[in-house]
Amino acid sequence: KTVGLMATDGTVKAGFYPKKLARSGIQMVLPEEALQRNIMHGIYQVKSGKIEAGGEILAGCMEQMLRLGVEKVILGCTEIPLALERIESPLVDRGIDATQALAAACVRWHGAFRQRSVA
Repeated sequence: KTVGLMATDGTVKAGFYPKKLARSGIQMVLPEEALQRNIMHGIYQVKSGKIEAGGEILAGCMEQMLRLGVEKVILGCTEIPLALERIESPLVDRGIDATQALAAACVRWHGAFRQRSVA
């Protein structure tokens, strides 16, 4: 019923996730300004090659999101699941890897497309 979002500033500001999820009756909880700055700091750490340091920062951010009462957190930036997995964070199971979900949807779409074109 409630999902948090950890992503870049641009993704948060675009508003794609809250609009799409609202249509399915899922409430989106966005990080407050200070938490969003910390998420961006963690992402930049990963981008600069400091994956473990970024992972620790992002794990702390995810803990804060979960304390807000969300059931899951969308990991809306490719660096986030990478960093959480690198530090073997147990919080990975509470996240939804947006890139992995997109890849799975593409595979399903392709399979359905192939079935239609063969028929």
